[in-house]
Amino acid sequence: MAIFRSILEDCMTSDNNIIQALSVAVAPVFMLTGIGVIMSSINTRFGRIVDRIRTLLREGKTLYKQQIGSTHVASEIKALFKRAKLLRGCLILLTISVFFVAFTVFLIFVELILDFDVPYLVAISFCASLIPIIIAMILYTQDLAISLRTIDADIKVRGNRAVLKELAEED
Repeated sequence: MAIFRSILEDCMTSDNNIIQALSVAVAPVFMLTGIGVIMSSINTRFGRIVDRIRTLLREGKTLYKQQIGSTHVASEIKALFKRAKLLRGCLILLTISVFFVAFTVFLIFVELILDFDVPYLVAISFCASLIPIIIAMILYTQDLAISLRTIDADIKVRGNRAVLKELAEED
């Protein structure tokens, strides 16, 4: 990529040439770290949802030492399953994004080392890495909305509306 090459050439003429050259060549790798942190967080949420589904299937309507009815348990399992599918979609999209970021880094090094000019391919690859992140964050937002609706329904069924009112007053 001509842009990266010109930045690297400019860096080589300055006092901090090695540090600046490395920062330009390695900058996309920081994006991989960020995606990894997001994936770890989503994976933790996914695991908690799976555990909750298993608990509901095992203990059913007698959970929390209260009879809450099988209809509520079934609706909670349905909501949890939908959330699990959304988070699975997030993880798949973020994995695709990681592939494109890694491919972008590969193209940058091919361009710098082999003096092979592929600026459009680098730009397309980088943009292709951003699109799955955007879609994954939309799915993540949907997961958050479903989780809040599920909590609200759970509070209504268990008769703890006073707790919800108290929490709303704190905000």
